[in-house]
Amino acid sequence: MSKLINGIRQDTERPETIESFEYVTIRISGMRYAIEYEAVLKGNEAEVAKYGLKFVDGKEKRTIELKNTCEKERILKLMNDCDLLSWDGFTGSHPEGVLDGIMFTMDAIINSRKIHATGSENFPQHYDEFTGGLFGIIKEDEEEDE
Repeated sequence: MSKLINGIRQDTERPETIESFEYVTIRISGMRYAIEYEAVLKGNEAEVAKYGLKFVDGKEKRTIELKNTCEKERILKLMNDCDLLSWDGFTGSHPEGVLDGIMFTMDAIINSRKIHATGSENFPQHYDEFTGGLFGIIKEDEEEDE
């Protein structure tokens, strides 16, 4: 529900809380690369990974580059902080006049329902925080090894 405050439409409902998930996969691609970030629930932990995507013999090959695990509550907090449920149905059209850019697709099962978003050089609110948060979790394991 929303209402007008000082002539500006304001959302008055609290976002739905994310309490569970099965997986979240974000595919990011540009002119010369494609990667995926993925968080998969495994009991009370989440496995978070970064995959490289390459075409070999005409088929896409997904190769794990980095991975780490964390408590599921950490991923749930990141999802809620970034209001991931609000991304459902987002379709960010490529801006006119922009000749290059990054494309993304997100697929997930959150709170027992399928969520999908896509965009081309046009992203939902908190996109950078979410992808950066996933990458931060993945990099922690590598930093501990040093």
